[in-house]
Amino acid sequence: MSSRLAVPPNITLLPLPPKCPELNPTENIWEFMRDNWLSNRIYKSYDDIVDHCCDSWNKLIDQPWRIMSIGLRDWAHGFYVSEGWYKHSKSVSIATPAGGTRDACGPATG
Repeated sequence: MSSRLAVPPNITLLPLPPKCPELNPTENIWEFMRDNWLSNRIYKSYDDIVDHCCDSWNKLIDQPWRIMSIGLRDWAHGFYVSEGWYKHSKSVSIATPAGGTRDACGPATG
């Protein structure tokens, strides 16, 4: 984090641990958009890419319930910060695309 960033006293910044994009709701939103509206396409130009991204974004913002379901993860609510890193109050397993499981912020198994 930049030392030049002025953080108001009523805001607490919590750094995300490295290699844990599943904890970042923004990454979850982009993954949903790629999987559902942006993948498996051939774009004719840069403007075509931007147009498709804008269309996808507009589809998504018309579905606030979808944004909430993507961004809110029950398993992520048990994290706390200890020594600048996230710790989880209990062991949590999440599914991997390969069909295995992994501990939240841990290596994939299976």
